Amino acid sequence: MVATIGNHVPEHMHNPSSPPTDGTSAIEGQGEVQGIEKLTNSKTRQYKDDPMEACHLLEDAFRETLRQRWQMITWKECWLMANEGGDYRVRKVTNREQDKLYLSGDVDWLRYTMMLPWTLSVGAALSGLLPAALAECDRGALLKFADSYVAAQENGQVTDLENIADNFTYVENNRTREITSGILFNALVIDHRRTIADTTECATFTELVVTRNASGMPAPYVIGTQIRHSPGDLSCYLIDSIVTTEGHWLFNVTGTLYWVRRENWGTIPEAERDSRETLKAAADAYLSMWNDKSAIDAVPWGTPCARLEGGMYTGNGGPDDSCKVGIPTNNNQAPNSHRRYVIDETVGSISVLCIFEHLENAPDSHEFRLEKGKVRYIHTMTVARNGIPIIPSRPRIRGTNPLLG
Repeated sequence: MVATIGNHVPEHMHNPSSPPTDGTSAIEGQGEVQGIEKLTNSKTRQYKDDPMEACHLLEDAFRETLRQRWQMITWKECWLMANEGGDYRVRKVTNREQDKLYLSGDVDWLRYTMMLPWTLSVGAALSGLLPAALAECDRGALLKFADSYVAAQENGQVTDLENIADNFTYVENNRTREITSGILFNALVIDHRRTIADTTECATFTELVVTRNASGMPAPYVIGTQIRHSPGDLSCYLIDSIVTTEGHWLFNVTGTLYWVRRENWGTIPEAERDSRETLKAAADAYLSMWNDKSAIDAVPWGTPCARLEGGMYTGNGGPDDSCKVGIPTNNNQAPNSHRRYVIDETVGSISVLCIFEHLENAPDSHEFRLEKGKVRYIHTMTVARNGIPIIPSRPRIRGTNPLLG
């Protein structure tokens, strides 16, 4: 047996018109699914020994066609698992649940909102369950909240944040904590700020560079923050930050500030923009180099390309700058896992927060800028000192939460 999710299917999945019995909401309405019908049971059966490959194959189609939303529910990810009988199930999750899975490492498939048998074709199975697509999240609203986040950091007052969800979670360096005990409760002068917005996933990523606090005292920080919103009311349910300071991996706030002010992360003409899939593939290839040698050739290296790692810069602003400087030569290390993405095609940028497992689970942020399909800039923040994580590592035991507990 390759993998199983469990045998229970909520009753209302057998009969979608019947009321749910497990606290979830019955899906109503019709939705047209294009381009997925070709991924039939017979097509994906060839992947039954590699269910994750089949999942990735379907994920590409889902990201383009399953942007259907019903109230607060989103088809955020397709998880495809196969058992020895060749049957498949698609797992439907909410934004909030999936984000918790990213952080917790919960892979035992015990939590779900809905599952349905994989029969005939994907299109036939899903077309009766999907509502009409809603508009993308409003970019202006996402950026406005990001502005309030920056204001809260400047004032050290979390009360500046409005429209907070009831189940709001604050994560700092891959650990949940009270927001009043984190970096946001410190009034800091922002020397540099840049924000990208993902209108598909209702999320933003903000890069901050800080040299002093509101009193004028030295307070060096480089911060990367992903903020996630519910697609309905745009309430903020997650602020997820990587916070680096003196003593962290290659940290040099002066060097960071110098170089970020000289780079161009501006809007890319619409005709020249790369797709979400291209941006994600580039980021994933780069972050897979530590455990997969073939990923090196999969990265769309550009020239010039410069990487800002901590405060170290691999270039000098010249036409021959390269991001290949210092890439891993040992490609049999632990992977960079629990990746959380924010993608903004308008500026060719993708933010990925993750765990650097080969640095004993060090919290990490990587952001990439692509121009015409090639990597132009990379910014990294890693909460580690001389290859050792700042926070103590914890044993990863199945069924426990290695980050949030």
